[in-house]
Amino acid sequence: MQKKNAKLHIARLICALMALVLLASLWVLPISADETTGDDPYADPVEPEIDWSTVTTSGACGASMSWSYENGTLTLVGEGEMTNFREPDMAPWYPLRSEITRVVIPNGVNSIGSLAFYECKRLKTVIFPDSMRTVGSYAFAACEGLEVLHLGAGLQTIGAAAFYGCLSLGQLTLPYGLQTLGYQAFYRCESLSTVSIPEHLTQMGSSVFAYCTNLLRAEVNARLGALPEWTFYGCERLTVVVLPATVSTVENYAFKNCDELSTVYYSGDTGKTAEIRESIETDLPSFGSSGYISNGSPSDVTISGKYTENADGSVTQENTSVQQKETVTVVSKVEVTRPNGNLASPGTYKADVTVTVENKDGWSDAQKTVQETLKEINDTYSKNTTAESVDVKVYVKDDSAPNTAFVNEMAGRDVTMSVVTQNGSEWRVDCTEVTPSTKIETDTQKVSYDFSYTVGTAPASWCEQLGTSACYSLSFKNIVQMKAEVLVQLPSVPAHTNAFLYRVEKDGTLTRLQAVVVDQNGKAHFYLSTVSSDTQYAVGLNVPDEKTDDVIIPDELMTQYGSAVDRLQKIDYVATAHESSWGMDAKQVTKIMIAVIVGCVVLIGVVMYVVNKLRVINGYTPKYETEE
Repeated sequence: MQKKNAKLHIARLICALMALVLLASLWVLPISADETTGDDPYADPVEPEIDWSTVTTSGACGASMSWSYENGTLTLVGEGEMTNFREPDMAPWYPLRSEITRVVIPNGVNSIGSLAFYECKRLKTVIFPDSMRTVGSYAFAACEGLEVLHLGAGLQTIGAAAFYGCLSLGQLTLPYGLQTLGYQAFYRCESLSTVSIPEHLTQMGSSVFAYCTNLLRAEVNARLGALPEWTFYGCERLTVVVLPATVSTVENYAFKNCDELSTVYYSGDTGKTAEIRESIETDLPSFGSSGYISNGSPSDVTISGKYTENADGSVTQENTSVQQKETVTVVSKVEVTRPNGNLASPGTYKADVTVTVENKDGWSDAQKTVQETLKEINDTYSKNTTAESVDVKVYVKDDSAPNTAFVNEMAGRDVTMSVVTQNGSEWRVDCTEVTPSTKIETDTQKVSYDFSYTVGTAPASWCEQLGTSACYSLSFKNIVQMKAEVLVQLPSVPAHTNAFLYRVEKDGTLTRLQAVVVDQNGKAHFYLSTVSSDTQYAVGLNVPDEKTDDVIIPDELMTQYGSAVDRLQKIDYVATAHESSWGMDAKQVTKIMIAVIVGCVVLIGVVMYVVNKLRVINGYTPKYETEE
């Protein structure tokens, strides 16, 4: 009898343990942001520069093409050729030129008209479909903020001054099938570091790359008989040039004021070498004593140095290196400052590494090249200088995202990594806060970090809750758990405006997450540790009744606020999505809960069945008056 009672107690104990497991599986601790309040004396009222009641935001722009504008994004719809615009009849969206930050061009569009996006100074990325054939004259001239340009495989013609004055354009890949480059096509693209002109090009105007003052390397592969006049005029940092064997003449001023030019690679007729040298020396007398013409092949790396004496007596040595491969270009710039003017004395340095990835096949090269570049910088400058900052900026030209291996390469480094995606989304990550991922990539499953987000029009109910018409929706393409400064470009927002981030709950209410000050470029810098594609977000501007003494001021504006702000405390990164105490989002937790519950029920049933079966086999007969 005692044996039977012992078995009964064991069965009860097992059932109790299973019940505890079941209860534990239901214990989920959501993490939500603390709501703090305050006032900001620097906040300015939102004063739109445009009278929206008189501005058209949609219409036709070609026989089979239309356009629409919303929240900074101009979207083209249709196919075929866009209208070529002329002064004074500019593009119908010209009044919106200071608001446009993104252009969406669908496959099927064959041309961008002349003057189409002239003076769109806040436009950051332009991605052409492979159907694009022609870019008209001055189409993107004076787009000073344009950083990412993907021209598409089908492009054949770039018109005169099409990208004149695109001051921020740092890397350029001309498509293999390009046939015509109009005069001044990339005139005064001051950030451009390297360029390669494809061999199928048959027509090239004058002054195409004049005043590209940071151009270090140029490869002319086109089968041209002559290098046009003024081609590289004023490219003061140009160090290496490759000319095709077909070139027999260098026209006037092609290399005028290219004082750093040291090597020209030319594999043509040796009888023409002397003529080419003479033409270069006419523009650049110093080339006769310090430069040379080689019939070999250039290396993948181009290096340039620049020495500056500063007004305070210090000296700065700037060293720039360019590595260009088929799918990735890496430009590193290191500025070393010696306070007492002695190049051998201790000092400080700042390093900027810019990585442009053409497509998903470039991430492996990007990882390896960045690793080598950062190691070389550390080995070269860490001995007698101290790093003030090391920044790595990554431009993604297609719809891929940094893979796990690339992120793991950056994890733990004392480096700030910025990622700019194809649609202009920008994240800034302190890599000391990044933990290497334990996920393993396979041929069938790739782990990646997609940082893309979209700003849209907020529903009227959100604006009504906040009491402001300046309200936007914000949605992320991926679930990302990483501490990051997310730079959200907002339309029609002047600097010093207060921007508030909210999470939209299932019942439609808005939960305040963070308050920030918008920078001089109209960007709200939100400091986030978790975002989710399953969560909706709202951004409100100058929301009435919101306290703002906890408002975060971006580094870009700190000097303007002077001693009024002293950032002594570390910024709290907000977990914006509901997250469990185990570090998983709600969807993941729900799936695990269901699995645990089902598993517990099955396990309890099996245990009870086995225990009772054993008791019956041993001759036990239930007595209902004593059983519970």
